[in-house]
Amino acid sequence: DLHARIMFERLCRETAEAERARVEAAAREREENAAWARNAADAERERAEVPAKVEAIDKAEEEVFSAASSSARESAEVDEAEEESQKATEEEKEEAEGQVAEQATAGAGAEAEAEAEGQVTEQATAGA
Repeated sequence: DLHARIMFERLCRETAEAERARVEAAAREREENAAWARNAADAERERAEVPAKVEAIDKAEEEVFSAASSSARESAEVDEAEEESQKATEEEKEEAEGQVAEQATAGAGAEAEAEAEGQVTEQATAGA
């Protein structure tokens, strides 16, 4: 009977070890399945987010291009305004120089006229 008892205990021990290994394998399989399910859910969520991300990127690109285009237009307008301002300044300068020349000519003419009148007056006085 001792031999049968030892054999029974060994059988129980081996059965318990086999059951524990089976339970551990089932737990590992459940963990792997859960991880796979999480990964699949993450991948599905990412796939679902892709159109929204693409749309957001497209919108951001449009805004950047629009801002760049607007900036280029504004820059061109500023350049044009500066060019017009420079032309106007040059025209005003030329006009002012012309007026100074006219005034100088008029002033010289007035001096010559005054001098001539002075000579006429002197001659008239001398003649009288």
